[in-house]
Amino acid sequence: MTVRIGVDARPLSHPGTGIHRHTHELLTRMCRLGGEWFLYSAQNFDTAGLDLPNVHRRVMGISPRMRASQLAHLCFPWW
Repeated sequence: MTVRIGVDARPLSHPGTGIHRHTHELLTRMCRLGGEWFLYSAQNFDTAGLDLPNVHRRVMGISPRMRASQLAHLCFPWW
């Protein structure tokens, strides 16, 4: 049985920040260990190093001006 892991990947859509770097480095290492990973974000994000067959991206594509956190609470669980 494969473990399925959902991750709030919104920090990956803000390059140049510390939380972006930390999240990216952590996911790059953990996704290689196995499991099926689902990365959720309200905006598009860079997947360099995360282009693995067990990593799936889910992007809402909403305007940055909208309240992404509120929409994430509604849409991420539905996905």
